[in-house]
Amino acid sequence: MLLGIPKKLTQLMGVTMAGSRATVRVDNQYTPTFPITNGVRKGDAISSILFDLVLEAITWKLNITGRIGTKSAQIFAYADDVAILSRNKNALKDALGNKGSEAKERGLLINENKTKYMEVTRTVANGNHLQCGKYEFEHVKELSYLGSQLNQTNSVNCEIQARIISGNRCYYSCGALMKSRALNRSSKLKIYKTLIRPVVTYGCEAWTLTSRNEQELRIFERKILRKVFGPVQDENGTWRIRKNHELNELIGNADIARFIKSRRMAWLGHVMRMDGGRMPRRILEWKPMGRRIRRRPRKRWIEDVEEDIQTMGIRGWRKLSKERTEWKKITEKAKTHSGL
Repeated sequence: MLLGIPKKLTQLMGVTMAGSRATVRVDNQYTPTFPITNGVRKGDAISSILFDLVLEAITWKLNITGRIGTKSAQIFAYADDVAILSRNKNALKDALGNKGSEAKERGLLINENKTKYMEVTRTVANGNHLQCGKYEFEHVKELSYLGSQLNQTNSVNCEIQARIISGNRCYYSCGALMKSRALNRSSKLKIYKTLIRPVVTYGCEAWTLTSRNEQELRIFERKILRKVFGPVQDENGTWRIRKNHELNELIGNADIARFIKSRRMAWLGHVMRMDGGRMPRRILEWKPMGRRIRRRPRKRWIEDVEEDIQTMGIRGWRKLSKERTEWKKITEKAKTHSGL
């Protein structure tokens, strides 16, 4: 049995994949059929599952458990996107070398062009490329992982800016619908909440917001809301754009910043209800060793969320988070809370 998979099932999968043949269309003409002796069928639904199982076997073989606070290296993987987090270069090279060796035994190779190396530090510095055996990985100051923008200084500002730019692109792609007179305001508002806002708030559960970030997000949203609701006519007959407080009244105080804070609270409750052995729960409750740097340190994620909970006047949130129904009421209330 491999990864707990019965031998009968693996043999059945082998019979299914055996004898595969394919043809290629070139200029509307098909080439003669040829056998497929290596790999899996292109476009087959089972192909991605088999590939993920191979990566899972490689990761299990390395046996890197625990968390970054107790281990020198940690591997995070989702489908074919793999990230290795290490405390120093030597541990990173060892983990990368072991993973490359295990992958090679199973017929997989590391893509040198797609693999990047980044140092996380408070001061931006130009580093050298990482040399690991025959591979040389490019040193970058920022990279994209699972759709999120990560940078060298571990700042969320670049991620929020990238999300706003993506939101603007999504809005202009829906421009014909947003300008159409055949749709009422309610329909246009639904388009914003279901198509545009999710693009901007992707991964917002892990954000630590500053006042400037909240202002930038609200400016983006108000621009769209002014297009949705249109101008208003004063008593003297002149037309003007709607003011900020007027837009807040129209949407019932449920702006994008409060929506993000509500999603963070929902994620906090989800993590608190996890088993104590789950990685997100262990990281949340982990207490780093040593002292924080001098000067004013950045606000931690949990500190930012606890500040919102305190603003709402909630006491004993750790106990309340265990009750799914009660915690959901709190997160819904956060969407329109005037103090957030």
